[in-house]
Formats: sequence, C-alpha cells, structure tokens
Amino acid sequence: RMADNAHESERALSARDRSRSPPVRPWKEAADATSAAEPQEASAAAALDFLDALERDDAAVISLATSRSAASGRPEAVAEELERLLLGPPPSALAVLGGEGGAGVRPERDGDWAERALGALKTVACHDVPRRLTSLRLDALPLVGGGALDPLSSLDSLRSLRVEGCVALPTSALRALRSLHRLELVSLRGCASVGDQATGFLLPMPRLRSLHLDGTAVGDVALLAASVLPKLVRLHVSGTRLTDLGCELLPRRLATLTELSVARCASLTEAALASFSELPALATLELSGCRGLPPAAVAAYAARHPSCRMQLPTGSPFVPLAPPPAPPPAPP
Repeated sequence: RMADNAHESERALSARDRSRSPPVRPWKEAADATSAAEPQEASAAAALDFLDALERDDAAVISLATSRSAASGRPEAVAEELERLLLGPPPSALAVLGGEGGAGVRPERDGDWAERALGALKTVACHDVPRRLTSLRLDALPLVGGGALDPLSSLDSLRSLRVEGCVALPTSALRALRSLHRLELVSLRGCASVGDQATGFLLPMPRLRSLHLDGTAVGDVALLAASVLPKLVRLHVSGTRLTDLGCELLPRRLATLTELSVARCASLTEAALASFSELPALATLELSGCRGLPPAAVAAYAARHPSCRMQLPTGSPFVPLAPPPAPPPAPP
C-alpha cells in the first residue's frame, strides 16, 4: 500500500509539473529536431561538413548588416537591431555582425562599444535565445578591452564562433569563451593582437574540431596548448610566428590532423616538411608564401605524398600532386 501511494504521488507531481511547463515554441521544436538528427559519433570529415553547411544554411540565418558609421559610432543602433532580429519570429541559427574593423579604434572612445552594442545578447538571454543560436560571426568590429566578449558567455549552444578582423581585440577578452563547451569551430582570423595565451582559453572545449588563427600573433606556444584538444582535425595558422619547433609537436600531439595551413609562415624550413610527413591523416596542406621552404624539398614531399592536396609556395591552387601518368605503350 505504501508503494502504491508513492507511485500515485509521483504521477500527481509529474502531471502538475507538465501543467506548469511553458508551451514549446515552434523554433524550439525545430532546434530539437535538428539536434536529434545529428549523428552522435560522426566521422571527422562529416562533422566538418556539418559545420560548413551550418554556416551556409540561408534558411536559418539572421544577418545584421550594419553600416560602417553605425558600427563604429552608434552602438545603440546595433544593439536595437540585434535584439529585434534575435527575438523575431524566424528561426535563427546564425547571426552576423559586420563593421569597419578596428584599425582606428581609440580606447577612450570605443572602450565600451562592445558592452553597448552586444549587450543585447545578455538582454535576450531570458527569452531562451542562447538555446537556438548555434553560429555567430563578429566581423571587423571595434572590440577593445578585456571584457569585449563578455556578452557571449551565455550563448552555451554555440557550435561555431568567428571573431575575425577585430585587430584591437586583446587576448584576455577570450576568457569569456571558456563557458562555451559545445564549440566545434573557432576562428580568430585577423585578430592581430591575439597572442599565445588564446589557445589556453579554448581548452575547456572538448568538441573543438576546427581552429583558425591566421593573422594573429600566436606562435609555437599556442600550438603546444592546441595539441591538447582531442578532436582537432583542421588547423589554420597562416601568417603567424610558427617555427620548425612548433611543427615538431604536430606528429606527437595532433596526429589526427586532416587539414593544415601554414601559409606565409616565413620561419619554416625543410625541417617542417619532415614533421608534416609524419602526419598520417593529413589530406590538405597549404604552404603558399613560405619563403624558407626550398622548392626541391617541396617537390620531394609532394612526390612522397601524392594523395595530399597542396598549395605550393608559388601560390598555385590546391591540386592533387601526383606523379605524371605513364605514357601509353607503343603500338606493336
């Protein structure tokens, strides 16, 4: 009898909780369906394809096109438009903010730009927006100060984050990203003030598969930290301070890499090619602008790895470099 009474009480509590639950919104159902459709243990290639498709999905994109003057001078207008779009009826998987960069950023003028312009991301948190926003791009915005990315800290459903061309963004601002454990793609391309400590702030992201640090101030130390990421398969460090020493870490720590870009890394020599040879899964390698690589050594590497798609120091496009086909046999 006591057991029956306990079961009856449990059923009553469940019914009461269901009656108090808020109705499921249509966009929430769509997000749940998308999540359920994703493979639990997808291959690395499939996971990268999914991320790329996520950013190309025009049917689920919020695009916030701001003028150059609005981005640098009227953060309140940016905040109002961002909030309007995030709370609007269309389902949103991706938000895009574009501005004029930050080359002329003055801290005394733009120090609180991010707080005022991106504050809408905090304001709408109570509306469950963080659960439906899976991809975010902040492009060439005047982000300055260690708290510039704090408004992003509640977006815990983000899978893809691109903060690109924000040349005044300090490394310390990335501290706000440590709570975004679901990120699979992070790009800091063109954030020239971001240094080696950046990858340390990304370590709480066990799902990270694609990392873009092109045009930043990172070097070998950043690569050492990135080597701890267990699922990393795509790494772009073009135009950085990477040296042969950092490349030596790759076979020992990141043997699963399938795509690597070290273009315009002027310090790399033939020793780096020896390290790349020990990456068994490497399928794409970009070497354009690496002036320290001897052409003969690059040609020898290509001959030994005919299945690897390469972009040579001369700037030629990605093509499979394979030995020329044998001439047809002479007719009898």
